[in-house]
Amino acid sequence: MRGDGADRALAGLWLAGGSPLLAETCADSGLDLLLVDPEHDPRGTGPTVETALAQVRATRGYPVTTLVRAPDDATLHALLHAGVRDVVVPVASVDDAGEVAGAVRRATRGQGTVLVQVGTPETLAAAAGLVALEGVAGVLLDTPDLAAALGRSGHAHPDVVAAALQAVRAVRAAGGVVGVDASDPVVADACREAGASFVVVGDEVTLLARETTRLAARLAGPALAEVVRVPAR
Repeated sequence: MRGDGADRALAGLWLAGGSPLLAETCADSGLDLLLVDPEHDPRGTGPTVETALAQVRATRGYPVTTLVRAPDDATLHALLHAGVRDVVVPVASVDDAGEVAGAVRRATRGQGTVLVQVGTPETLAAAAGLVALEGVAGVLLDTPDLAAALGRSGHAHPDVVAAALQAVRAVRAAGGVVGVDASDPVVADACREAGASFVVVGDEVTLLARETTRLAARLAGPALAEVVRVPAR
């Protein structure tokens, strides 16, 4: 997963808002990867296969790869049954990864893509072995979960970054594909320089909130009622 003939790291974005419109907008942005995350939909409804499918459909026809995160077995099987072939699945061990890869391989007749998501010191240490498993296309390092597992504040903490970079180098040395969930630009750049195959640089909801807040801070003036004189009725 490195592209454009320049051996560059691909750029990805989480889709957490559940909106097909935002999904299509992101698909047309020039990003390489979109990762649909039905678990962290801000509406708090839990994993919704129908919402995920709508976002996947919205990105079709654009030059982007779209995967769906399946946080549990039930969601994974529902997605596979609905025809989703490309998934991101959190795993707690090498055995878990092997079982997930086998399930996807059987359901898609070998045509699916599995990225396994890891976020503990133990699974990061095993990352190079994970990419050697049949059916595992690559590993996604979950730095927010790693920070929590290490008891550190924030995924940009030096200990978290050091562990992620070590895993990146180990997987690349083994010839595997490795990505990093790194919304902090400094962390993302460090991972790219270390050889990461791709970086996931945030989610569309946070980006929208950040940019609208910046726009309001730059342009907003007095309240409308203070500017427009409303005639008495």
